[in-house]
Amino acid sequence: EVSKELSIPREKISAVYNGLDHETFYPRDRLQSRKKLNLPIESKIILNVGSEIKRKNLDLVFKAFKTVASKNPSVWLLRLGEKTPSSSRLIEDLGIKDRVIYLDILSDTDVPFVYSAADLLVIPSFDEGFGFPVIEAQSCGISVVASNLSSLPEVAGDACFYIRDTHDASGLAEILMKTLDLPDQERRNLIDRGYLNAQRFSWENNARGVLSVYKDLVDLR
Repeated sequence: EVSKELSIPREKISAVYNGLDHETFYPRDRLQSRKKLNLPIESKIILNVGSEIKRKNLDLVFKAFKTVASKNPSVWLLRLGEKTPSSSRLIEDLGIKDRVIYLDILSDTDVPFVYSAADLLVIPSFDEGFGFPVIEAQSCGISVVASNLSSLPEVAGDACFYIRDTHDASGLAEILMKTLDLPDQERRNLIDRGYLNAQRFSWENNARGVLSVYKDLVDLR
């Protein structure tokens, strides 16, 4: 897409991925994480992380969660990020106010406990420049459900369930319920693939990629 927009030959473009601090983002004990954050102990928890700007497609999450909650009274939706008036109104209108938890902005060292406390991350964005929550979740050992748009498939790899239609709330609800109810071995396989996928992204690899670009430029002189 970049090569088309800027009329740059593809062979002259190098992709250097962002990194992740794996000494911060790694799996914590789920029970202890929930106790630390004062979250429901025995329930299933669906997590969404980030701002509430339109491209994050958060309305779809709330609408899908209404269906999930109606079929499973022990599932909660956990939001890490701002709470806007429009989201508050939609949550109220959908009748899910008592099943949605918002966490205040936490320190960077607390964020991995949020991922570890959840059963899955959902990120149905229309557009993402990179999608840090995907690899943060994978590195912390939870499943991911994401849209198949922009950078997300490139970042999430084959360790993710993809949303085919980012306007279909019932379709998303079905994927969320399927992911929550995966047999133990399938869930473990998905999580293991996600963890391995997240290891591709490190600041060391990022630095090597940038250095390689500079070396290529020097060689062209």
